[in-house]
Amino acid sequence: YDCSGCSRRNWLCAEEEVNNAMNNMQKIWQNITYIDPRSYVGYRIILGLAILVDLLFSRFGSVSMFLSDTGAVPRKMLIEYMGFSLFAASGGALWSYILLSILGIAAFCMIIGLRTKTATIVAYILVLSLHWRLETVLGGPDRLLLLLLFWAIFLPLGQYGSIDAIHVKNQKTTQPILSKQIAIFGTILVASCMYAIAAGVKQLSDDWYKDFTAVYFVLQTGYHTTWLGDLIKNQVLLTKILTVTTLIIEWLLGTLLFVPFFTQYTRSIFVVLILCLNIGFGSMLSVGLFPVLGIGLGILFMPTVLWNKIHVPKVIQKNMNVIAKKTMWLYKTPQNNQKFQPYIVIFLVVNIIIQCLVNIDDVTDWKLGNTLIEQSAKYYIRTLRIDQNWIMFRRAPRYSAWPEVIVTTEQNTEHDIWRQQWAGTDVVSTQPPKKVSDALLLSLRLFLYFDKLGKPENEGNNIHLFYAYYICKQWNQNHTNNYAKTISYYQTFTHWKGIDDKEIFEREKKWSYDCPESTKTAPDIWYEYMK
Repeated sequence: YDCSGCSRRNWLCAEEEVNNAMNNMQKIWQNITYIDPRSYVGYRIILGLAILVDLLFSRFGSVSMFLSDTGAVPRKMLIEYMGFSLFAASGGALWSYILLSILGIAAFCMIIGLRTKTATIVAYILVLSLHWRLETVLGGPDRLLLLLLFWAIFLPLGQYGSIDAIHVKNQKTTQPILSKQIAIFGTILVASCMYAIAAGVKQLSDDWYKDFTAVYFVLQTGYHTTWLGDLIKNQVLLTKILTVTTLIIEWLLGTLLFVPFFTQYTRSIFVVLILCLNIGFGSMLSVGLFPVLGIGLGILFMPTVLWNKIHVPKVIQKNMNVIAKKTMWLYKTPQNNQKFQPYIVIFLVVNIIIQCLVNIDDVTDWKLGNTLIEQSAKYYIRTLRIDQNWIMFRRAPRYSAWPEVIVTTEQNTEHDIWRQQWAGTDVVSTQPPKKVSDALLLSLRLFLYFDKLGKPENEGNNIHLFYAYYICKQWNQNHTNNYAKTISYYQTFTHWKGIDDKEIFEREKKWSYDCPESTKTAPDIWYEYMK
């Protein structure tokens, strides 16, 4: 406000202009951080379902292999870099089953909105513990789930469309507005940076920004491709169109959430784009929970104008009322203690700053120094695993390597134990299966694990030795009349120089392991691996 020439009494005008400017800034902040109450309901359900799906189709089936000391990843292998983990309290499979069951109960409580805040905190702690225990088989979807759960703790997920809401609907509650808004902004940062950084760093790849062949090579890898991906992977023109479309959508998704004006329309565009992108991902690629979580973000930021077109069946509310009556004993009059709210706000602001720093580091490879504050930040980031590094498909993968795990028995017979998973036969063959993701079961995670197995010279923890011992032991327990003599790991490597130029390397033995006599005895939870 230009006050030149004003008399003293006209300073009131200047004060009014300043107040108007502050009000405008407040409106911009409110526009960015406003979420329709129905969005919290859908987002809460998606997060709970994502955890349950992960447990049922991934975690429970791999407890003996990845979550026990008798498996391929004993705790002693992770002792040098494993952080806080409840799963480290015991090496027995029973303990892991108990913790996973508690995680499943917490996820179910999130879905129905029963003690939502507590359930979300429990889910976050157990997922964090699980990630520290499963360091060798984690990918981008796991990182995204953990980050979303962290910010979800501070969102009012149970305030609407939940059993919690039914119990407290006649009681006065005070919602901490600022902490909720900061948590929403943190979630916006996660979503926007994930897509914007992914689109930005792809500029280093000619396959994305020059030749537009990135999607073609991604679909050629085989490890992540679904039946639809197999159907279109050789359609060069179509894959080029998909490459350009993916880049445009990623750039838009990285910016639309920060637009403070016409949010009903910009967020409608965001929802349509993120749903299309993640449905495309899920239909053509096996990339774990990534599409589900992407759809969850779309639901969270769905504007009122779209929600008004959706009608929730009354039977859902009726059933929730029935459950609410049966859970009345869990509830007491809520105590709204605002004393800790300033500290929560400070904590969330610090995490916003740290999240910005880790995204800067992701793009520029900027490293924190060695001062006390910087070292503390490093330790904090590492402990909560809140770093972001969205590396998947930054450069189009121009290679494919089919792993073979061959057991040679004392009777000199050979058996391919992974081929048995996809073809029902253990006959050794160098031909890759038609659908590799079936063979690897949990395609994304085991792809990362097998990639480490194929490079033992780069792994200081000798991950291949632990895996080989586990395979020897498993084979000998099931074949007492024909014990395993050696375990060998082979790879058949394919490399694309271009769309019309592909070279296939000869089958190569990466390593071989002689099964010790101890693998023939009964399993012992405290057995010693070979050094």
